[in-house]
Amino acid sequence: MSLFRARRSRFATRDPARVSSATRVEVVTEGILLRRLQGDPSLEGVGAVILDEFHERNLDADLALALCLDAQRWTRPDLRLLVMSATLGGGLAEGVQELMTSCQEEGAAAAPDSGDRRQTVPVVVSEGRSFPVTTVYLGAPVRRDGGRLARAVADAILGALDHDAGDVLAFLPGVAEIRQAQQLLREEAPRGVRVLPLHGNLAPEQQDEAIRPSPSGARRVVLATPIAESSITIDGVRVVVDSGLRRAPVFDEGSGFSRLRTERVSVASADQRRGRAGRTGPGVCYRLWDPSDDLDESTAPEIADADLAPLALELAAWGDPAGDSLPWLEAPDPGRMEVARQLLRDLGAVDEKGAVTEGGRRMAALGLHPRFAHLVLRSRDLGCEELGCIVASLLSERDILRGSGTGGGGGGPQSADIALRLSALAGDGPIIVDRAGAQRVLQGARQLLRQLRAAAASTAAAADSDSDPAGGDADGDGGGEGEDEGEDEGEWSASEEQARPQPAGADPKDPIATGAGGVGIGARAFSEAWQDQALRRGLVGALVALAYPDRIAQRRDAGSSGGRATFVLSSGRPVRLLDPGDPLKDAQYIAVAELSGGRDGRNDAARLGAALTLSAIKTHLASEIREEVAVFWAPASKVVLARRQSRLGSLVLSEAPAEVGDDRALPVLFKALQDGGWASLPIPPAVEAWRHRAAWLRAAEVAALGASALPDLSEGALLGSLHAWLAPYAAGVRGRAALSKLDWGAVIRGLMTWEQQQRVEADAPSHVTLPTGSRVPIEYGSRSQPTARARLQECFGLVDTPRLGGLARVPLLLELLSPAQRPLQVTADLASFWATSYSDVRKDMAGRYPKHVWPVDPLNAEATRLTKKAQAMQQAQQPAGGGGASSGSNSSSGGGGQGKKKRR
Repeated sequence: MSLFRARRSRFATRDPARVSSATRVEVVTEGILLRRLQGDPSLEGVGAVILDEFHERNLDADLALALCLDAQRWTRPDLRLLVMSATLGGGLAEGVQELMTSCQEEGAAAAPDSGDRRQTVPVVVSEGRSFPVTTVYLGAPVRRDGGRLARAVADAILGALDHDAGDVLAFLPGVAEIRQAQQLLREEAPRGVRVLPLHGNLAPEQQDEAIRPSPSGARRVVLATPIAESSITIDGVRVVVDSGLRRAPVFDEGSGFSRLRTERVSVASADQRRGRAGRTGPGVCYRLWDPSDDLDESTAPEIADADLAPLALELAAWGDPAGDSLPWLEAPDPGRMEVARQLLRDLGAVDEKGAVTEGGRRMAALGLHPRFAHLVLRSRDLGCEELGCIVASLLSERDILRGSGTGGGGGGPQSADIALRLSALAGDGPIIVDRAGAQRVLQGARQLLRQLRAAAASTAAAADSDSDPAGGDADGDGGGEGEDEGEDEGEWSASEEQARPQPAGADPKDPIATGAGGVGIGARAFSEAWQDQALRRGLVGALVALAYPDRIAQRRDAGSSGGRATFVLSSGRPVRLLDPGDPLKDAQYIAVAELSGGRDGRNDAARLGAALTLSAIKTHLASEIREEVAVFWAPASKVVLARRQSRLGSLVLSEAPAEVGDDRALPVLFKALQDGGWASLPIPPAVEAWRHRAAWLRAAEVAALGASALPDLSEGALLGSLHAWLAPYAAGVRGRAALSKLDWGAVIRGLMTWEQQQRVEADAPSHVTLPTGSRVPIEYGSRSQPTARARLQECFGLVDTPRLGGLARVPLLLELLSPAQRPLQVTADLASFWATSYSDVRKDMAGRYPKHVWPVDPLNAEATRLTKKAQAMQQAQQPAGGGGASSGSNSSSGGGGQGKKKRR
C-alpha cells in the first residue's frame, strides 16, 4: 500500500518514489485525483475510485465524482465507483444513487453491444463500532460574537470537567474563538487540566501534542476547528462540546472576492461531531443550541457559494467549458460560471469562447488556483521563479503576521504590505511572525518550485520528441490541489504540515539538486535566490498583480477615511488601508490580494497587498498591457474626446489625445445626447416651437382619426432615431458648441415634405387672430391642448371657440385675462362661458375695473383693446360723417368663430 500523503493546501504533490509496481492502494486527495483524470481521462490501470467523507461536499469532490461518472459511462464501464461517508442523510445518498444509476443507463444506451451494463446501484450501510452518546442541549449564547461564544463554550467545558469523565473535544468556528476560549480556560480550569488548540495553522509538533494522549494521564481539553470533525481520531475523548458553528467562504459575485461567513452547521456535521465522543466508550455531547432549532439536513455544497474559477479551468481543460454535458449532483450556476470564465480570460487561461489555451493547460496541470498558477508560470518568464513561488505560497497561507502581536516599523497586524511579510520570512527586522505559518510558507514554496521545474522539464522533453506529452505520467505527476476553501482562514489537517525529506545526495547549497526523488532545491540557495529577487524594485507588486489583475487599485487620496489612505479598484469600488501608517499609503498603485468588508462595497479594506509603480507595471507586466483608443463624452466640456490609452485591465496607466472619425465619435455623441434628454440638443426656440406644432398635429390626427400621414416628431421618437436623422448634418461635429451652429430649422423641417410643412402651417397655426385684429401666439407644448392667452374684452363678439387640427377639429383652449393680464377663466367652450360664467365675471370686473367696458350682451358688443375714455377720444377724432368703425376679419387663422365685425 502506498499512503500518498498530500496537504490540503495548494501545494500538495505526488511523491513518485512512494509508488511502485507493487502498489495496490493509493490514498490521495480529490485535487490529485483531478490531476490524474485530466492527464488520463480513462484512468488506465485504476480499477476503482473511492470518494470518502463525501458529505463535506467540497468543490473538488463534486467535480471528481462528475468526471469519474463521465469516464465510466463513455470509456470505462468497468471502472468501479464507491461514494462513502459516515453521514449521507438529507437525501444525499439517494441523490448519488440516482445519479450513478442514470449514468450507467446512459452509457448502456450509447453502447448496446457492450453487454448488459444496467445494474442497480446499491446503498450499503455499515453500522461499525460505536458507543452511545448522550446529547445535552444548553441553548445558544445570547449573542454569537467571538467573546460571548468563547465564554459559553468555556462554561460548558468547565461543567463537563466537573460532571463527566474523559478528555473534552470542543468545536469552535475559528482560530480567534479558540484563542479566546483557551485564555478563559487557562485561568479557570482545574489544576492539571491541559488546554490545547488544534487547527491547521499550528506547527506539526503542536498538532501532534493535541492528538496524542497525555503521557502523565492528565485530562485534556482540545479546542478545535472543524478540522477534527472527521479526519482525525483523538483517543481518550469522551465529551464533545459543539458550538454548532462553522466558518465558510462565500463568493461575492458583485465584488469578485470571497468573504468568510460564520454559519450554523448541518445535521450531518453535528452528528459527525457528536460521534467523536463515542469512539472509545460511552460519551456525552453538549450542544450550544436548542433542540427546536432548525438545521439543514446536510452541508450546503461548496459549489453553491465558492469561487468557481478553479472549477471553470478544470472544465475547460476537460473540453466542456460550460460543464453542460457532465453529470452533476448540483450544477454550477451559469451566471457565476461566466464571472469565473471572465477571470480566466483575464489570466489568459481560456479564449473568448471559453476553450482552454495552451497557457491554461499549463496552469491546470499545476493544480493550483488559476491565480497562483498564472503567477508562478509568469514568474518563470520574468526570471524570478523562486520569488514567485514564495509569493504564491505566502498568499495561499493564513497571514503570518495576524494574531502575532505588534510588528515593528508599521508592520503590525493592521499593515497590508506583503513586503513586510517577505522581510519577516527573511529574518530581517523586529517583526513578530507566526513561526509555524512562516515555516509552512517556506516549505510550500520549495515544494512548488520542484513541481514547477518538473513540469517545465516534462514540457521541454515532450517538445523534443514525438511522444505523447503525457508520457509515462498518466496520473498527472507534479499536480497539487486547490486550497480547501471551506476551512477557516486557510486551515489544513494535522498531518499535512510534515516536511518532505530531501532527495538522497542533495546538496543544500545547490539550487537544483537531483536525487532519487526527482527535482530538488537546496534551502540556502533557494533563500538567497528569492531574497535577491525581492530587491528588484516593483517586482513583488508585479507578481501579485499577475495573480490579481482584476484587483489593481489606484490611490485616490490620503486621509479621507479617518486618516487612512484610500484607493479605487479598477472596478470603481473604493478600498482603504486599515493602518494610517501603512507603508502602502504612499504607493500610487497597489495590487490587492485580500480584501474584507461589507457586501455593499462601501467599507472594503485591503488586508494584504503590494505596492506597484508605473515603471514596474510597464517593465514586468508589459504583456498584460494593451493599447487602445478610448472615445468618451466629457460632461463638463460637453464634447466627445478621444484618448490613446495604455491600460492594465480597466486601469488607465497613461493617455494622450487622439483623433477618431465620425464612425466612432458620432455614436458616443448621440448616446450622450440621448442620456441627457431632448433638452441637451441646442435647438433654437423658434424651431422647437415649430416642432411642437408638427408633433401636436400628428398626435391630434391619430387621436381623432386613428392614423396620420405625418412623421412622428415627438421627443421620444426623435431621440430614439437620433443617428438616422441627425448624422447627415453632423459630419465633424464633436460637441454641443458645434451642434449649436447647425441650421436646426433645415434639420427639423427637413423631416417633412413641403406639402406636410404647409399642412402644419394651416392646421397648427402659430397665432390666432382675435376680433380686434390682435394676433395672439398659440402654445402647443405647455398644456394637454393648444392654448392662447387673450384679454376678455378682445373676445367680445366671438361666438364659437376657434378649432385647430384640420379634420381633427380640436378646440383652442383660451385663457381669458383681465385688463391687468391676470387669468379670469380658462375655457375651450366660449359659447358656454358667455351663457353661464360671464355674468359673474362682469359683476366682479365692473367694480374693479370701472374704466373698462363690461357689456351685458358680450356677443353683440364690439371687441376692444381700449378703456371707455380712450374709446370716446377715438370717436371724437373721427371726421364728421365718417364711415363708423373700421371693419376686419374676426376669424382666427385656425378657423375662428362668428362675431361682430366692428372692433376697437
